[in-house]
Amino acid sequence: MLLGYIDARPFLYLGGVPLALVVAWIIARTARRRFATPGFLVSTLAIYTSLFVFIFAGPFVGRESTETFDMTWKIAETPSDGQREAEVILTFVKHPSYGVGEYSDELAGYLQENNETVVPVSFRVTRDFGHVRGFHVTKVGNLTKWKSTYGYYSSCGDGSESPWQNRTN
Repeated sequence: MLLGYIDARPFLYLGGVPLALVVAWIIARTARRRFATPGFLVSTLAIYTSLFVFIFAGPFVGRESTETFDMTWKIAETPSDGQREAEVILTFVKHPSYGVGEYSDELAGYLQENNETVVPVSFRVTRDFGHVRGFHVTKVGNLTKWKSTYGYYSSCGDGSESPWQNRTN
Protein backbone atom coordinates (compact mmCIF):
# COMPACT_ATOMS: atom_id res chain seq x y z
CA MET A 1 0.00 0.00 0.00
CA LEU A 2 1.25 3.41 -0.95
CA LEU A 3 -0.17 5.03 2.19
CA GLY A 4 2.20 2.96 4.31
CA TYR A 5 5.12 5.03 2.97
CA ILE A 6 3.61 8.44 3.74
CA ASP A 7 4.55 10.10 7.01
CA ALA A 8 1.30 11.35 8.54
CA ARG A 9 2.91 13.52 11.23
CA PRO A 10 2.90 16.79 9.22
CA PHE A 11 -0.80 16.31 8.47
CA LEU A 12 -1.52 15.55 12.12
CA TYR A 13 0.35 18.68 13.16
CA LEU A 14 -1.48 20.94 10.72
CA GLY A 15 -4.83 19.38 11.58
CA GLY A 16 -4.16 19.87 15.28
CA VAL A 17 -3.36 23.60 15.04
CA PRO A 18 -7.04 24.67 14.74
CA LEU A 19 -7.95 22.25 17.52
CA ALA A 20 -5.25 23.72 19.77
CA LEU A 21 -6.51 27.24 19.04
CA VAL A 22 -10.11 26.26 19.83
CA VAL A 23 -9.04 24.63 23.11
CA ALA A 24 -7.02 27.76 23.97
CA TRP A 25 -10.02 29.96 23.13
CA ILE A 26 -12.26 27.88 25.42
CA ILE A 27 -9.70 28.13 28.23
CA ALA A 28 -9.38 31.88 27.68
CA ARG A 29 -13.16 32.35 27.71
CA THR A 30 -13.45 30.30 30.90
CA ALA A 31 -10.70 32.33 32.56
CA ARG A 32 -12.20 35.59 31.19
CA ARG A 33 -9.01 36.58 29.39
CA ARG A 34 -8.56 38.19 26.01
CA PHE A 35 -7.86 35.58 23.37
CA ALA A 36 -6.92 37.78 20.42
CA THR A 37 -3.63 39.08 21.78
CA PRO A 38 -0.63 38.00 19.69
CA GLY A 39 1.23 36.80 22.78
CA PHE A 40 -1.58 34.41 23.67
CA LEU A 41 -1.70 33.01 20.12
CA VAL A 42 2.07 32.60 19.95
CA SER A 43 2.24 30.93 23.37
CA THR A 44 -0.62 28.57 22.40
CA LEU A 45 1.19 27.52 19.23
CA ALA A 46 4.50 27.18 21.11
CA ILE A 47 2.93 24.90 23.73
CA TYR A 48 1.15 22.84 21.06
CA THR A 49 4.33 22.51 18.99
CA SER A 50 6.38 21.51 22.04
CA LEU A 51 3.88 18.83 23.03
CA PHE A 52 3.64 17.56 19.45
CA VAL A 53 7.42 17.29 19.08
CA PHE A 54 7.76 15.59 22.46
CA ILE A 55 5.10 13.00 21.65
CA PHE A 56 5.83 12.32 17.97
CA ALA A 57 9.58 12.85 17.79
CA GLY A 58 10.67 12.58 21.38
CA PRO A 59 11.86 9.72 23.53
CA PHE A 60 9.17 7.33 22.29
CA VAL A 61 10.22 7.31 18.62
CA GLY A 62 13.32 5.63 17.21
CA ARG A 63 14.44 3.90 20.42
CA GLU A 64 17.25 1.51 19.56
CA SER A 65 18.30 -1.46 21.62
CA THR A 66 20.29 -4.64 21.19
CA GLU A 67 18.46 -7.89 21.85
CA THR A 68 20.00 -11.35 21.82
CA PHE A 69 18.17 -14.60 21.15
CA ASP A 70 19.27 -18.22 21.04
CA MET A 71 18.74 -19.51 17.52
CA THR A 72 19.26 -22.77 15.67
CA TRP A 73 20.71 -22.70 12.19
CA LYS A 74 20.79 -24.71 9.02
CA ILE A 75 22.12 -24.18 5.54
CA ALA A 76 19.68 -24.71 2.69
CA GLU A 77 20.75 -27.34 0.16
CA THR A 78 20.07 -24.98 -2.73
CA PRO A 79 19.68 -21.24 -2.23
CA SER A 80 16.31 -19.89 -3.31
CA ASP A 81 15.53 -16.80 -5.36
CA GLY A 82 18.46 -17.42 -7.70
CA GLN A 83 21.06 -16.40 -5.12
CA ARG A 84 24.67 -17.56 -5.51
CA GLU A 85 25.63 -17.33 -1.84
CA ALA A 86 24.75 -20.03 0.72
CA GLU A 87 21.36 -19.54 2.37
CA VAL A 88 21.71 -19.60 6.16
CA ILE A 89 18.38 -20.05 7.95
CA LEU A 90 18.30 -19.02 11.62
CA THR A 91 15.26 -20.03 13.70
CA PHE A 92 14.37 -18.69 17.15
CA VAL A 93 14.64 -21.45 19.77
CA LYS A 94 11.76 -20.13 21.91
CA HIS A 95 9.70 -19.08 18.88
CA PRO A 96 10.25 -21.80 16.26
CA SER A 97 7.61 -20.35 13.92
CA TYR A 98 9.86 -17.33 13.28
CA GLY A 99 13.27 -16.98 11.73
CA VAL A 100 15.66 -14.92 9.66
CA GLY A 101 17.71 -15.84 6.65
CA GLU A 102 20.96 -14.53 5.22
CA TYR A 103 22.58 -15.32 1.90
CA SER A 104 26.22 -15.39 2.95
CA ASP A 105 29.06 -17.81 2.28
CA GLU A 106 31.09 -16.20 5.10
CA LEU A 107 28.34 -16.72 7.68
CA ALA A 108 27.76 -20.29 6.49
CA GLY A 109 31.48 -21.05 6.77
CA TYR A 110 31.66 -19.57 10.27
CA LEU A 111 28.69 -21.62 11.51
CA GLN A 112 30.00 -24.85 9.95
CA GLU A 113 33.44 -24.22 11.43
CA ASN A 114 32.12 -23.75 14.99
CA ASN A 115 29.72 -26.69 14.70
CA GLU A 116 27.32 -25.50 17.43
CA THR A 117 23.63 -26.24 16.87
CA VAL A 118 22.42 -23.24 18.92
CA VAL A 119 24.08 -19.84 18.60
CA PRO A 120 23.32 -16.49 20.25
CA VAL A 121 22.19 -13.96 17.64
CA SER A 122 22.09 -10.24 18.41
CA PHE A 123 19.75 -7.79 16.71
CA ARG A 124 19.72 -4.00 16.61
CA VAL A 125 16.01 -3.25 17.14
CA THR A 126 14.31 0.08 16.49
CA ARG A 127 10.99 0.76 18.23
CA ASP A 128 8.38 3.51 17.95
CA PHE A 129 6.04 3.80 20.95
CA GLY A 130 7.11 0.30 22.02
CA HIS A 131 6.32 -1.32 18.66
CA VAL A 132 9.09 -2.73 16.48
CA ARG A 133 9.73 -0.63 13.38
CA GLY A 134 12.69 -2.67 12.19
CA PHE A 135 15.62 -4.84 13.14
CA HIS A 136 18.97 -5.94 11.76
CA VAL A 137 21.19 -8.91 12.62
CA THR A 138 24.43 -7.53 14.07
CA LYS A 139 26.13 -10.54 15.60
CA VAL A 140 25.99 -14.32 15.17
CA GLY A 141 27.98 -16.15 17.82
CA ASN A 142 31.22 -14.15 17.93
CA LEU A 143 31.00 -13.04 14.29
CA THR A 144 30.18 -9.35 13.90
CA LYS A 145 30.89 -8.73 10.19
CA TRP A 146 30.17 -10.82 7.14
CA LYS A 147 29.36 -10.24 3.50
CA SER A 148 25.67 -10.83 2.77
CA THR A 149 23.88 -10.43 -0.53
CA TYR A 150 20.37 -10.49 0.95
CA GLY A 151 18.52 -11.08 4.21
CA TYR A 152 14.92 -11.77 5.14
CA TYR A 153 12.51 -12.43 8.02
CA SER A 154 10.10 -15.34 7.97
CA SER A 155 7.10 -16.52 9.93
CA CYS A 156 4.75 -19.42 9.41
CA GLY A 157 1.70 -17.41 10.45
CA ASP A 158 0.39 -19.93 12.96
CA GLY A 159 -0.65 -17.20 15.40
CA SER A 160 2.06 -17.95 17.96
CA GLU A 161 3.70 -15.11 19.84
CA SER A 162 6.37 -13.18 17.95
CA PRO A 163 9.88 -12.98 19.44
CA TRP A 164 9.48 -9.18 19.49
CA GLN A 165 6.39 -9.14 21.72
CA ASN A 166 6.61 -8.61 25.46
CA ARG A 167 10.26 -7.51 25.37
CA THR A 168 11.22 -4.77 27.80
CA ASN A 169 14.63 -3.81 26.35
